[in-house]
Amino acid sequence: MKSIGPFQCVSKDGDDLGDMLRAIRIQAVNSGANCFKLKDFQINDTTKQMVLTLDTYLASDRQLELNSEMHETNVVYIISDDKFSDKDYSFKLNGVAMNIKSGYYHKHYLKQGTETIINKGGFTGTSFRLKWEENKPPLFLTVSGVAFAEPTGIPIRGPGVAITTGKIHQLSKNLGLLLVNTLVEVK
Repeated sequence: MKSIGPFQCVSKDGDDLGDMLRAIRIQAVNSGANCFKLKDFQINDTTKQMVLTLDTYLASDRQLELNSEMHETNVVYIISDDKFSDKDYSFKLNGVAMNIKSGYYHKHYLKQGTETIINKGGFTGTSFRLKWEENKPPLFLTVSGVAFAEPTGIPIRGPGVAITTGKIHQLSKNLGLLLVNTLVEVK
């Protein structure tokens, strides 16, 4: 694995971590990187301005595969948002009402032989039905009603944010891993 170097992004008004990851990704890919590791994350408690620093690398396909194999399997991360505000988000996990505060995430392990149901918005909302599978990769979901703009390349029509109520959005693995390494786990 070859180190490409650190890249840093300072949030502007309205930016989320997806926007910041995209900005760093554009620079890093142009420099030859294809993977990253969180180096530092800071947020100003008063202004809510975020500073994200990622170490970036060029890894072979085999190295990327070996790294993916080290991630937990059969786990779902239910993520609020990265605004670190006083807002709460509600959802149901196997029929049990739960709340998660902005800046937090809930980690749930899938159990063999059972089905996990995650619902937001009731009957007219969104539900995910999940079952344990051998070596099932982690799943990252957001219940904030905001679909973080996916950092999958340079956007043609500009960054996208989908705002809804009662929706659960699936996040990319890279963005999901970044969020669970910067937000706080609900214990």
